[in-house]
Amino acid sequence: MKKNCLVSALMNDESLKKLNTILGTKYNIIYHNPDGGKIEKFTDEKIENAEIIIGNPSAETLKKCKNLKWLQLNSSGADFYAKSGIIDPKATVLTNATRGIRPRNSGVSFGRRIYDDKKIAPLS
Repeated sequence: MKKNCLVSALMNDESLKKLNTILGTKYNIIYHNPDGGKIEKFTDEKIENAEIIIGNPSAETLKKCKNLKWLQLNSSGADFYAKSGIIDPKATVLTNATRGIRPRNSGVSFGRRIYDDKKIAPLS
């Protein structure tokens, strides 16, 4: 019996094909993204049997998972998932996205980070 890989992150057709090539023989890849136009409902049964989730699921969704082995976030922030106690770090690998900031915006983001950390008063 194939295992479930739930995908709620927005993925283009090329990325979905690659995912199917890598995981398709062992996993049912269930893609749910209303914004992307491809919708397959994540039923409680599919969530309970999911071994892989790609996306940023809610705490309620993660509490239903009984076999989760890998959670791949589609954002860089993993604090909520790492510190909440919802996932068992001994049973589940937690990975996050990198390069979420385009190079042209990295200077702005870096500047914002310094501004926030140092509580610098804005120029007026």
